[in-house]
Amino acid sequence: KIIIVVVIPIVIVLIIIGFITGTMTGIVFPLLKKVVLSIPSKMWTRMIFKVLALTGLMGSVTKWVNAQNERFLNGEVEYSLEKEYSLVVGYDFQTKPLIKRLLSESSSNKRKLMNNVIDKCVLFYRWLLALPPTNCILLITSCDVRTIRNELKTELTEEESKRVLYMRRDLSSARTYANLHIRGARAIYLMGDEGVSGRDGIVLQASEAIARKVEVDIK
Repeated sequence: KIIIVVVIPIVIVLIIIGFITGTMTGIVFPLLKKVVLSIPSKMWTRMIFKVLALTGLMGSVTKWVNAQNERFLNGEVEYSLEKEYSLVVGYDFQTKPLIKRLLSESSSNKRKLMNNVIDKCVLFYRWLLALPPTNCILLITSCDVRTIRNELKTELTEEESKRVLYMRRDLSSARTYANLHIRGARAIYLMGDEGVSGRDGIVLQASEAIARKVEVDIK
């Protein structure tokens, strides 16, 4: 943005001034011509190849980053949480106030912990390794994650929004909870997705899947 807003207009203005004063045609262009002619053809070939290769690499990296960002926004990321998180299964009219309450409670505890130098070091360590934030909330739902994210964004601060993680999955599937350490969760809330057919049955299957995962964690 800085390049577009500042640098490019300055370059354009300098070029226009150069043409008006005759500097571009009288001094700059002949000088550039000498520089170009002094560079061997093999070096030009290598330079062009490197530029094309770098352009292709940057295009591939950009494509991969965009794909990962889309997966993140759609809730297709797989989280593997160990402890200090709240698990919320399903999204309905009760979920939003629940999330806000959990965030406010953990924020007050966090303010107390921030007085400790060791806790500050732990926070920096987690940030350095790109680990999920402590006292985070994992929301698992089959609903559209983008819509939910936008709904919550208007009512949460930026810091609070970072502590809400989303997974768009089948609530009743055992594979949904496979990478989670259920016993490490601070609390589990089985809400169910609003407007989904057979909601009560899905919630029951989800509770059974979570219970089986707890048994596996114990073993």
